[in-house]
Amino acid sequence: MDKAEETVKIAVQNDPLGMHVYLDTLGEIQARKGDYPQAEANLKEAASLTPPEEKEGLMQIYAHLLERYRKKGDTDKAAGIEMKIKKLN
Repeated sequence: MDKAEETVKIAVQNDPLGMHVYLDTLGEIQARKGDYPQAEANLKEAASLTPPEEKEGLMQIYAHLLERYRKKGDTDKAAGIEMKIKKLN
């Protein structure tokens, strides 16, 4: 996992146009390692950087955030993400 995380961090630095994709991947790696606060921060940043025309990618990022919030028991944030997903459909 550490090698994957380092590789994705390099990609984030080298590809600003694809940063949202790499931040999503990085957030998922960090979540699997148990670094939930950093995972959430990277997923939120990935969502904010996703171009509006990339609805499918944004929905995937939101799904990852939703999973984090549900596992954390944060029902308010989970409900907010569910609403954002519904608006994209």
